[in-house]
Amino acid sequence: SYSDSGFLNLRFLINCKGDIGDIETNELNTNYEISSLNSELVNELSRLTYRKENWNTIETVDARDTYMYIIFKIEHGKITEILP
Repeated sequence: SYSDSGFLNLRFLINCKGDIGDIETNELNTNYEISSLNSELVNELSRLTYRKENWNTIETVDARDTYMYIIFKIEHGKITEILP
């Protein structure tokens, strides 16, 4: 039910325990300019992305925090690509 086109960039940290934090969200139009996408669309994709059970953690002696970047390419309200 969405009609937006653009990119939703999500950057976040997954710590060694699998907890997610340090979240940054950027919304861009198709010309890569800062813009606003439908807030319900952004919230829905963010909730799905930040669900702890969607991420695997690796327990090692020198476990480190890891930054993740997810870019959703959206065309006319549909996700057409998910980029790393």
